Amino acid sequence: MLELKDVTISYKNVPTVQHFNMSMKQGQIISLVGESGSGKTTVIRAILGLLPGGGKVTAGQITLEGEDLLAYNSEKWRKLRGTDISMIFQDSGAMMNPTKKIGSVFTEYILTHEKISKKEAWNKGIMMLERMRLPAADNIMNSYPFQLSGGMRQRVGIAMGMTYQLNCYWQMNRLRHWM
Repeated sequence: MLELKDVTISYKNVPTVQHFNMSMKQGQIISLVGESGSGKTTVIRAILGLLPGGGKVTAGQITLEGEDLLAYNSEKWRKLRGTDISMIFQDSGAMMNPTKKIGSVFTEYILTHEKISKKEAWNKGIMMLERMRLPAADNIMNSYPFQLSGGMRQRVGIAMGMTYQLNCYWQMNRLRHWM
C-alpha cells in the first residue's frame, strides 16, 4: 500500500535522512522508532508532501497504492491529505493555528473535503469530538488550542484525521443496509 525505496531527504542540499526504506501493507501497523532528531517526523512529512523550510526528497521513491507521490501537484496533495492519508502529531497543538478556535479549523478542514454547509460541518466536528470521548464538544469547538490540555489537542487531531475514514465507513454500511 505504501512504499518508500531508498529515500534521501535533504535541506539546503544537505542530506538529513539517507537511504530510508519502508513497506507497509494494507491493514498493517508500522512503528517508526528512533532517537530524538533521527528523522522520524521528517520521513512522515515527506510521505505527506509537507517538508518545511525547503526540504525535499532528493533521491528514491515514495508510492501509495502504486502512485508516485513525488509527482503530485498541489491539487492532488489537497485531495489526498486528510482523506486517504493523514498524520496525528505527538503535540497536536503545534499543528493548530493558535489564533483560530478549534471549531473554525475543524469546520474548514471538513469543508475542504466535503460539499456540505458550514452548520453541517460544525455538527460533524462536534460528533467526531464526541466519538473521541471528549466532554462538552461544543465548548471544545469554541476553544483555542492553548485552552486545551495536550491530550485533548491530540484527540482533536485524531478526530480530524478520522473524519473522512469514518464517513466512508458509514456510507458503506448505509449501502449494505439498502442492498
